[in-house]
Amino acid sequence: MFSQLIRKKVFYWLLVISYMSLIFYLSSIPSIDIVTKIPINDKILHAAEFFILAALLHMCFNIADNKMINKNRYFLAITITTIYAISDEFHQSFVPGRVADIFDLTADSIGASIILIFKFVNKKYFNISR
Repeated sequence: MFSQLIRKKVFYWLLVISYMSLIFYLSSIPSIDIVTKIPINDKILHAAEFFILAALLHMCFNIADNKMINKNRYFLAITITTIYAISDEFHQSFVPGRVADIFDLTADSIGASIILIFKFVNKKYFNISR
């Protein structure tokens, strides 16, 4: 049982690190033509991208041994995701053909904050106290 929990924690953190690496890699591409070919608003893609990161971080904090981390898992997931979004926009300002955009950062932060919906849905419909 103990080793299974450790494996789960390692797996979740590897997912977070891999996903952050993917975001960094995509931000390093001078211009992403594929985004212009997808018939979805760019800001929706940003929100979805950073919602996924916040959800992955939430999963890590949800099984944390530290009660304070576990208790503040939503706040931590949103805060760390937003800080990563800021660093991502800063990084893009050095990539040819890319720019740092406050509206992208706003969409990223909104996407990260969407995990709060799950907090309220869980409490209301599933009677989960955590």
